[in-house]
Amino acid sequence: MEYHIENATAYETGKPDSLVVVIPKTVRRMLKLQKGAKFRVKVDHQGRIIYEPIKEEQPGEASE
Repeated sequence: MEYHIENATAYETGKPDSLVVVIPKTVRRMLKLQKGAKFRVKVDHQGRIIYEPIKEEQPGEASE
């Protein structure tokens, strides 16, 4: 299930052709995201951007 929480904003950075998307604090808290978190980025057939947090691999865990 999906639901709208807040809008995110994309900002230009100093790098050419780069944008930074700010994840709202509400979402960061819900997902317990920390600075430096990594994401898998997908685009679905409706043109939606999907960011999936990549869990840090713990010692002994198999990678995907």
